[in-house]
Amino acid sequence: MMKLILFLVFILISCQSQIDWKSSLQKDLNAITNLELNSRYTNKGIIKTPLNTWISLLSYKENSIKRCLFYKTPFKDKLGVLKITSVRKGKCDPFAKELIYTKSLEELSINYLSGDHIENSNILELVFLMGSERKKLEIPLLNYEVPKKYKRYDNQLNSSFVDDVAFGDFFVKKTLKDGQLCHGVNSSCQDVVANNCDLCENGAVEVVDFNCPQGGSKYCGQNNCGKKNEPACPRGYKVLGSKLASLCFDGSPAGFCEPGLKTYCNKKNILVCL
Repeated sequence: MMKLILFLVFILISCQSQIDWKSSLQKDLNAITNLELNSRYTNKGIIKTPLNTWISLLSYKENSIKRCLFYKTPFKDKLGVLKITSVRKGKCDPFAKELIYTKSLEELSINYLSGDHIENSNILELVFLMGSERKKLEIPLLNYEVPKKYKRYDNQLNSSFVDDVAFGDFFVKKTLKDGQLCHGVNSSCQDVVANNCDLCENGAVEVVDFNCPQGGSKYCGQNNCGKKNEPACPRGYKVLGSKLASLCFDGSPAGFCEPGLKTYCNKKNILVCL
């Protein structure tokens, strides 16, 4: 009888935690101060990459204690996880002491809606997909207001019928920034982007994509190949002796990674390490 009661209590607690995670998140966030949003993911749509990775969405202070909201992106049959951790050694650490809200997110996006968009209110909005149902969770930030940051040529009025002034880019860029494609090849081994990797500010990285004698496509940036969420290091195309047009597929031997990681082909047809 006692075992049955304990089992029923466990089921009740489990169901309650599933029902109340949204309310719990609202309670934990709506009175916070000193909020810092991650601009790389806020108001940028569905967070899809890097795959199977903890992403810091925001950090905040609560009673002088700093915490961070993390989201682990879905990967294959693993659903997304949303949790809050405490800060360790002054940094957001996904492996610090944690409070997990849910492990059932198929998609997630985070938006900050300022007072310019919503009358007298600042809203943190989470849009998520669970099962086949897309939902929206709005969290009023009662004690927080993002100061308006002005850029050159901005219309510096809080509200106006005049749009911000926009100017075109009339100057030719002499260098290429990190992440830009500086040499692109296709499945027919034709150069779709001429090789101008000498214009990269911080060097270039060759990726494994198509099986071409001139090698794969190249992107500007420091070479961190083989590390997690980075391109796989090219192993050498001739050594493989493969006649496949594309060398990008899960488990491809055309690239190698650090111990414990495997090669996967991402949506951009680039072999990466995960």
